[in-house]
Amino acid sequence: MLPVDLLRYKIDNKNHRIGPVLCSFEQNSKDIELASHIIQTFDYCHKQKLTKEKLDENLRDMEVTYKDYKLVRGLAAVLERRCIFKPLSQSYSKNNSDTKNDNTRYSQESNDLMKELSAIEIRRIVFDESARKGIPTNENKRKLLLEDISNNLKTSPHILSKMMWSDLDENAIIDVFLPIAPDKLLLMYNISLIQTLLFGCLKMRIVLDVTSSAGTLWKEVLREVKRLGLMYWLEIEDFEQSGYNHQSNDKLSKEKKIVCTIEGALNVLKMTDRYGNAIAKIFPIILKSDRWSINADILRITNSGKKIVYEFEINQKSYPRSIPSSADFSIYEKDIVYLRSLTSQSQSVVRLTSANKKYKHDQNFNTVIPDNIASHELIHNSPKAGFDSKIESKFQQQFELFQTGWKIEREPEPIVTKQKTAFIPDFLLSKFNYQIIVEIIGFWTKEYLERKLSKIHDIIQNKSKEEKFFMILIINHENLMSYENTDNEKLDQVKGSSNVLITSYKKDKLFFKDIISFLKKIDNYYLNDELLNEESQSILIEYVSRFLRKFRNSEKDIMSISDLERFLETEQLDNNLLKIMFKDLVDKNVKFKKQFNEELSSNRLSMVNDLLLKEEFVKEVLDEIKEKPTVREASVVMTSKGLPEKIHIDLLSFLGFNIEWNSLDFSNAKIHFRK
Repeated sequence: MLPVDLLRYKIDNKNHRIGPVLCSFEQNSKDIELASHIIQTFDYCHKQKLTKEKLDENLRDMEVTYKDYKLVRGLAAVLERRCIFKPLSQSYSKNNSDTKNDNTRYSQESNDLMKELSAIEIRRIVFDESARKGIPTNENKRKLLLEDISNNLKTSPHILSKMMWSDLDENAIIDVFLPIAPDKLLLMYNISLIQTLLFGCLKMRIVLDVTSSAGTLWKEVLREVKRLGLMYWLEIEDFEQSGYNHQSNDKLSKEKKIVCTIEGALNVLKMTDRYGNAIAKIFPIILKSDRWSINADILRITNSGKKIVYEFEINQKSYPRSIPSSADFSIYEKDIVYLRSLTSQSQSVVRLTSANKKYKHDQNFNTVIPDNIASHELIHNSPKAGFDSKIESKFQQQFELFQTGWKIEREPEPIVTKQKTAFIPDFLLSKFNYQIIVEIIGFWTKEYLERKLSKIHDIIQNKSKEEKFFMILIINHENLMSYENTDNEKLDQVKGSSNVLITSYKKDKLFFKDIISFLKKIDNYYLNDELLNEESQSILIEYVSRFLRKFRNSEKDIMSISDLERFLETEQLDNNLLKIMFKDLVDKNVKFKKQFNEELSSNRLSMVNDLLLKEEFVKEVLDEIKEKPTVREASVVMTSKGLPEKIHIDLLSFLGFNIEWNSLDFSNAKIHFRK
């Protein structure tokens, strides 16, 4: 954030719109040139141990050269946050050879006594001596007074004169400076400029679009909103998307997105902009989104005292040369953390910078505003979402091991409740056109669980059957048992829903038996009752029959189900049919299984495990192994025929062999053909 008097903006009074004047990242632009110049100036002053007074002189020269006071001072204010200013100390005492040429550069002169005295203590000594001997009324008396005092302190009058005022802001030197690339400096400046414009914000509407883990970003935004004492509500609105929609054959399609409206608790007696200050701090978090847009109402007070509300709109595409649409630039928080660690360790640091002083401010864009480094320190690619608890991490790791075919997503987009608040599940499981919300509830109070269950019940009631909505609640076992004993109405309401599974975990141990059974039940329901209507089933059987006839007329004796699936993909069948494994469909859909077996029979084919075999080939195999006494010998024959080992036992059972297991070594098992 910048002092408000450095805000660069433009106003369209006709349309009541306002916008910031941002810098451009384009190479060889004046903005890049100025940023490089200012960075070099700070770096030079740091290395040469020049005072802030000298730094300000250089900045004033740049103001004349570039004819833009606000831009020069704004960039300098951003750079000053990357500095630690230190009072002038004895370690930078004046070198006699430099006295006439440079009044700001110092070399070391050891003086243990002076090192122990602060600027305030030195001034007290000088003023006490002046009061005792009389106030010097001319330069000669002043010089004599300083000589007497410097002799007592065993230093020079010049050093004494400088050390008296070493704690003034203009006499501070840059003790630490973290350099930065010009384009990153301009990005930080642009972000700070937009934040400063938002100080006059009365209300802001946010739309976020994230490729994955949208709930993680929403959670971060909403937590910050609550922490800052702001109010919010969520709504779902339709947004037109350009492009071709294959389903509707329209050039424009509508997409539903969550819109978050944020505002402060407006005082009806006196409007205050302290909420605008809080709203501005949310902006850097928004930039982590892949796609975002902001619409804000900005209060502006004219010189005559008239209050006018302007509209400010911005999105990731509004300023492509000033705000990157993707995370092409990174500002690393570790730099600021490093600065803070140095600040806490240094006993001599009096201030970071004069720009960081906290002043009271009002609404008219003419006074200095508070600075908050943390509000814009981090703009970067969002890292992989962290877990709120150990049990959540364990759930994802173990769930992926089961390979259920359900896709798992961490903290998906929020669900909007009736109260227009957000419910952000821990996980979202998706498969076919179904979605399952997974919420893990750990330690909680009775009141907390009642609020949570009330919100969950509200969500369940809002969901229609067409939305294919399901929920899994995993609750701490001990707390669930104690809460169930209270015969709570809200818990009974949630339990009463057939679309909700309530299970528990105990001491970080998850019980997946119920969860996997719940998923299989949904799979079966989909495969049996929803996937195939009469029309789609007949179409699928037609393509399957075409593949089987092609196989029947080929020279091959063996084909796999995966070959059939690839054939169906090339025929561009309905996407829903391609989302499932064909063998699952045969195993779990009774109607389809019957028709498929009829097709196999008419084409004189058999299916063993996931292989399709010609009947004459099967008979040939049977004739060769009929008299074999053991599985091992039969396996040798089957392998020579190109049959993989994984189906040998299944094929023996299919052919009508009894297997006698007499040891752990299956190859020694004896076989007998049932005539």
